Amino acid sequence: MSEPGGVPVTLRLAGRRVVVVGAGPVAARKVASLRADAPDLVVIAPEAVDEIATLGAQGALTWHPRRYAPGDLEGAWLVVAATGVGELDAAVAADAEARGTWCVRTDGEGSAALAAVVRRGPVQVAVSTGGAGPALAAALRREIDAVIGEEWGTLARIMGELRGDPTVREALAGLPEEERARRWRSVLATDTLTLIRAGNVHRAREVARSCLSSSAD
Repeated sequence: MSEPGGVPVTLRLAGRRVVVVGAGPVAARKVASLRADAPDLVVIAPEAVDEIATLGAQGALTWHPRRYAPGDLEGAWLVVAATGVGELDAAVAADAEARGTWCVRTDGEGSAALAAVVRRGPVQVAVSTGGAGPALAAALRREIDAVIGEEWGTLARIMGELRGDPTVREALAGLPEEERARRWRSVLATDTLTLIRAGNVHRAREVARSCLSSSAD
């Protein structure tokens, strides 16, 4: 029987309300990982570590210095229960469940989990152990971070730009799905990454464009 590890999902949090209950060191780490996606961050806790207090003073998040109340989840799209008090975290998770809202519990018992992530521009590589070993997830993230260079993020940006380019869209229009997929794969089979590593991003973009516009193997 397979172990329940969950289904990896990428959430687009920009502009959406994320409520973090708790403001200790663990909550601060969760806040740091969430901020990259620019959500509407709300933190609720009577006291906060310096990192969270400073972000609140800067307007980077909203900190309510008081105890949690069930109505605090109103409008939340994602909830993080990070008080370190089992009964309170369970109560927060139960309130989130009743609202049909995903809840991350730092003890691993929530309906969702935050993965350890390596970011290269639009590229994200996430590692999760399903809550079984956060230290292991962090170690794996460091291993991946050491082998995936910034060139992958640059190539992702190029491919994203070309996907919306009218000339490329016209070249791919009407082609069978298999042929369109083959042309996108051919971008990766050329020397685009080598060109980017050498600093020749313009040439890499032109090579990628040629792959998408040409029917040659």
